[in-house]
Amino acid sequence: MAALHAVRAEYGGVKTAQKVRLMRAASKQSIDDPRVLTAYHETLLFLAAYPDDRAIWTLANRELRRLGAEAKRLVRSSHRAARVLENSGIAGTEVVCSYSIDLLAWMVERFSRDVEFDWDDESLGDEFDEFLPNLASRVEADGLMSDQLSTRGWMRRAKGRFRGTDLAWVVRRFQRCRVDGPLRDRLFDSLELRVRWRPAAKASRTLGRLPNSRVYCHADGILRLGSLRDEMERPLPRGRPVVPSEGRRLMDTVRAALAVRERETDAGTYPQFGEVYHWRLDRGFEVVLHGMAPARRLPIESFFGFMLAKNGIPLGYGGGWVFFDRCEVGVNIFDTFRGGESAFGFAQVIRVYRQLFRARRFTVDPYQFGQDNTEAIKSGAFWFYYRLGFRPLETKLAFLAADEWSRITADRTHRSSPSVLRRLARAHIALDVDSSVEATPDLKKLSLAATKWIGRRFAGDRETAEAWCEKRLARVLGVRSTDLVDDERDSFRQLGMLVAMIDDLPRWSKTDRAIVANILRAKGGSGEVRYANLLQRHDRLRRAWSGL
Repeated sequence: MAALHAVRAEYGGVKTAQKVRLMRAASKQSIDDPRVLTAYHETLLFLAAYPDDRAIWTLANRELRRLGAEAKRLVRSSHRAARVLENSGIAGTEVVCSYSIDLLAWMVERFSRDVEFDWDDESLGDEFDEFLPNLASRVEADGLMSDQLSTRGWMRRAKGRFRGTDLAWVVRRFQRCRVDGPLRDRLFDSLELRVRWRPAAKASRTLGRLPNSRVYCHADGILRLGSLRDEMERPLPRGRPVVPSEGRRLMDTVRAALAVRERETDAGTYPQFGEVYHWRLDRGFEVVLHGMAPARRLPIESFFGFMLAKNGIPLGYGGGWVFFDRCEVGVNIFDTFRGGESAFGFAQVIRVYRQLFRARRFTVDPYQFGQDNTEAIKSGAFWFYYRLGFRPLETKLAFLAADEWSRITADRTHRSSPSVLRRLARAHIALDVDSSVEATPDLKKLSLAATKWIGRRFAGDRETAEAWCEKRLARVLGVRSTDLVDDERDSFRQLGMLVAMIDDLPRWSKTDRAIVANILRAKGGSGEVRYANLLQRHDRLRRAWSGL
């Protein structure tokens, strides 16, 4: 197994034959050490994503299926093995984690009895015990204080003939509470409820795949990216959202790939199933880009999540925060696949955001390459982006990076010290598509301008401010919020404030005002891509918001 791991990213006749021989030998071994099983599992996943040929791909997937059975046997026979394999995401093992109420609702729907509370001696913790009366009728409150029943015992009685799990009952009751949206989310998170989930094989890291993927074999070895700029301009296949039913299937894979790794993102938890795009690109790469449900969208900019896959296997995830022609991008390549074609895969992500949104400036938040991120400092993540053409936006840091890079190129053994990498991670880095990129309004300053305006003009009364803005927009744009559907109405009221604050709005051309009205509608419309594209083309609104 160690020998197989050593040659996993080497290709050619001798190396390919060696991989086949090693996998066939390993396939005859029973694995009783959970740590060996885990290491072998990661090597096999890499080989399934980056196979030399069809034989390697077949052997790797066959062994992955066998490892699921081996892991299940170990978990059943040894408490120690079960603890070691817990949260590995390997088929046949368990994940113990806390998730949001909405993701749990999806898990209960998809995995039914495979997910349940992680009970601790008949209890779920003091916070839950104190909150439990809110899930019951008022006349049941005294019974909850009885010493005769534990929390689990009371819940068993409360469920009665309900056929689902304790978790399914709590999720249903919680969804009927009289709070909603972010307040409900915060309330549920405060309970710190942990669940124990045994993912189905197709939801595990072992066998989780995007549907209907094609197999690409690497007879030519691992590709090193040439020019990111050239790659991002290479025309994409035509991109249209998939039908909602297909969007649901794709998002099932996206959500499971994250949840089994104890992760979730807002775009994955609150997707708009009618705004899921799926590109099958070169060398077996796939990008699934997904928008968010209107009620969960960001107030001003737009967030679109993505999943990057190779031969159907999820390689990483992230998202793009789109605002005018700026796209701030964040990406996380799973550890298993580092050393493969990560740079080329990242280029495919940039290619999608560049062409779908016509983005002209890509930025990366400092956390991605080291700010308060020890792992990024250890891996030297800054240089991953620097090699692709990203540069610090602050002049002093740009000089520091150039000086350090000259040392690296002069001496291949040179490694940047953690202190230098931490200094480089003090500010954003950016890649400009061309030299004519205009400044994007600063979101924080724009938001603070709204706060100051409400405080100064309306003595801090938000409701009065919103009512005034609605009347002004009805008069100037000719659109009343009452003429819109629910989500459009909400976005019109909220985002419309930043439009109503523009003093010279009545003097704008009829065309400019009509486009602004469409922008406000689109923010709450069925697809947020339209909002991002309309916003990108409205230079006058860009300048007005920068002025605010």
